[in-house]
Amino acid sequence: HAPLAPPSSLPRLINSRPTNVASITGDEADAILENPHGGSRETSREEQATFLATTGSSAGMVPRVEEAIATVLTLQERTEVVLLLGALNTRFGSSAVLCCLPTRPAFADLSAAEREAALLFLSTSPLGVHRKAFNGLKRLIMGLAMSFVDDDGKNPFWRHIGYSTPTSPKPWKEHDLKSHLLTIDKDTELEVDAVIVGSGAGGGVTAAVLAAQGYSVLVLEKGQLVAPEEVDSLEQPAFTNMYEKSALLTNTTGDLSILAGATFGGGTTINWACCIPTPEHVRKEWADTQGVHRLPVFSTSGEGATESTDFDRSQAAIMARIGASEEGVVHNAANQALLDGCEKLGYHAKTTAQNLRDTSAKSAGWTCFGDKAGNKQGTMVTFLTDAVRTGNASFVHNCAVKRVTYRAADAGGAPTSAKRRATGIEAEVDGFALRIKAKRCVVVSCGSLQTPCILQRSGFTNAHIGRHLALHPVTGIVAKFNGKRVHAYEGAPMTTVSNEVEPGPKNDGYGCKLEVPSTHPGLISSSIPWHGGAAVKAHLLDTADAAAMIVLQRDHGTGVVTNDAWNPMGMKVNYAVTDDDKESMIDGMDKCIRILAAAGADEIMTTHSAAHVHRTSDAAALDAYVEKVRLSGIKTNSVGVFSAHQMGSCRMGYSPNTSVVDEDGEMWECDNLYLADASTLPTASAANPMVTTLSISHMIATKLAQRLKQEDVEAGKPAGKPTTSGGDLSTYGNALAVPALYVYEHDSVAAVANATKRSERRQAMASQQPPGPWLPRYLVAAAVMTAIGAAFMARR
Repeated sequence: HAPLAPPSSLPRLINSRPTNVASITGDEADAILENPHGGSRETSREEQATFLATTGSSAGMVPRVEEAIATVLTLQERTEVVLLLGALNTRFGSSAVLCCLPTRPAFADLSAAEREAALLFLSTSPLGVHRKAFNGLKRLIMGLAMSFVDDDGKNPFWRHIGYSTPTSPKPWKEHDLKSHLLTIDKDTELEVDAVIVGSGAGGGVTAAVLAAQGYSVLVLEKGQLVAPEEVDSLEQPAFTNMYEKSALLTNTTGDLSILAGATFGGGTTINWACCIPTPEHVRKEWADTQGVHRLPVFSTSGEGATESTDFDRSQAAIMARIGASEEGVVHNAANQALLDGCEKLGYHAKTTAQNLRDTSAKSAGWTCFGDKAGNKQGTMVTFLTDAVRTGNASFVHNCAVKRVTYRAADAGGAPTSAKRRATGIEAEVDGFALRIKAKRCVVVSCGSLQTPCILQRSGFTNAHIGRHLALHPVTGIVAKFNGKRVHAYEGAPMTTVSNEVEPGPKNDGYGCKLEVPSTHPGLISSSIPWHGGAAVKAHLLDTADAAAMIVLQRDHGTGVVTNDAWNPMGMKVNYAVTDDDKESMIDGMDKCIRILAAAGADEIMTTHSAAHVHRTSDAAALDAYVEKVRLSGIKTNSVGVFSAHQMGSCRMGYSPNTSVVDEDGEMWECDNLYLADASTLPTASAANPMVTTLSISHMIATKLAQRLKQEDVEAGKPAGKPTTSGGDLSTYGNALAVPALYVYEHDSVAAVANATKRSERRQAMASQQPPGPWLPRYLVAAAVMTAIGAAFMARR
């Protein structure tokens, strides 16, 4: 859609009459400058006063806000913002929005105190539409205020809060991935053995496995390949270039912010390096032969597995290749606080494995904005590099995939669940058409938000496509350790975990993990509650002493992701946190508050819009504070809720009546079309899902490679170790030192057995056609009932 220019009221509301990032002077400023709580102020009193007096508009924010509204928000969202700001710019509109008499002036004509009171009213209003409007604007304005940079890469507020980017490390140059990018400067048709859509945890490992077997692989990525030397560790540019919708994506009700990778390497390029294997109770649920999913490949010892499964072998290989280890992990001050608090309370806590070469590096805290040094062993550094070293892989970035192409399944033979056979991909790059013919297979690995949208655009009808979306909803607790200079954004960000409430209130395994996030200025400013201009600036001045903990919930509830009718290449996420999950999250918040207090925090604050701040070490007062938080609960748009994990929207299962793909990752309704990403997870993983996603994708890719090799053998082609133009892979890093990572010796017996299982599975499900989309089925049912009713009335 063409950019929609913001209304003329926008500069007036923000520039002439600033409120969110307001000027604090006089007695209010003096009270803050006295530093009554003994915080570690990083600058002089004069500089602090300048910070307090500076408005967002005078700092140059207005053009950034206008640009975000015009270019990042969807047409529907832009329309809503325009209507809201337009209404607030008139007396009658303001009275309607603020529920007051039209005798009051328009919002822009109110005094600073009146404008602040109006915003605080919206933030805690009993009307959900008020809270949604407030949170949307607060998230946009406050996030931009503390993250935007000028032409020199500086933010005018950073020096006042002691924040700076790390000294630029030496760029990782072990391999130049950009040299493997194809140039698409005209309408183009290509032919390869395998086309893979997506370069993240699923697509990267799949590309490496297939390329290592000698198959030509083309990886398509909708995001940009940001080379290590191009990484600048700046928050707002990283959000723009590496995150879905510039990190402004939310669910349809606007109460849950969704952070998702949209760059080369996917989520592994911007995640926090925390490596947790799939929990045993989750695998037990997936493997349960009487359950919903019935996938014995996930069985664990004592649960029907007499020896290691394909998933076990893949997970071990993945952990080794990415260098995930708990040994020698160095904790920053925020993670140490979790360990110290849990130890004092007798709560569970442990160090989590990291795929960082050096957890002591200060710059490790900035890997969520790209990794200049190659410290994190993400997909770009490992699997995509392994793939191109074979000489069999190439890439296309900035590629918008429109649809999967297919033909009717081969006629004759035994019945099968699949009526189609994948043939390739249709896409667009910089306005040029790109059509890829896949001789052997198509793999879609776009993650749980984009994969179902591509399948829907392609005309697939299984009702489970886009459903069962799990998001691991998160809320946070912020604490201040006065005078301690925590600097929570420095060092490895998520090196600890507490499983104290993992079982959940119902002891069903749907509880939460307690972890420590990275807290850079833009993200923390958009996340913390806005209790007024003075309160938010006072908090930011004490940022050096702040640490945070998060409650990461394994969600019972699920959502639905669909294509956005307002934006043909976008998506809509319909998701609401269930009451059961809210109860569990409140239990997690209770524990986080107590852990931080036990660790010595001087001040504790939730992300509720209502002011919930605790500033005493008295045990009775702490209990009262926790009870107050419990009573507040988690209401829509009344507390900050986030997601950095998206799973399960095209889940794996034993039948097309319950799932989208079979245990090999192949779509029930289309032969040779595989999914290999987090969308295949049967449920929420109950842990940071990177390792689970890599492992499932490796298992799927290995079985696929085995199938293709067996087809080669049966066609009279050699199936030995491939000869590659890139040389022997054993000379590169630890790729071949990892058992079962890239298997070269073809096992025909195992391949034939798997092929037989595949054929039998798909034949057995031939009569169980994937149910069609829910809405059309309901419409058909309604039409039938209407016809029956009409016939009955006619007979009467």
